[in-house]
Amino acid sequence: MPRQRRKHSKLMRNLDRVRSMLSPDMAGRLLLREGAPGRDGKSIRACRLPWMAPAILFIV
Repeated sequence: MPRQRRKHSKLMRNLDRVRSMLSPDMAGRLLLREGAPGRDGKSIRACRLPWMAPAILFIV
């Protein structure tokens, strides 16, 4: 498995952990889940972060 995929999976695991600590309303606003096209055409898990999310997530 390429190193980039392992980093992505760790990032997604950490984002899922943070999402579980937030209220459902805040988690829905800060961590918008979506699928992104992968190299082989399959959809991979991704999150879209609004501009304010990194600052708020750093505080939490």
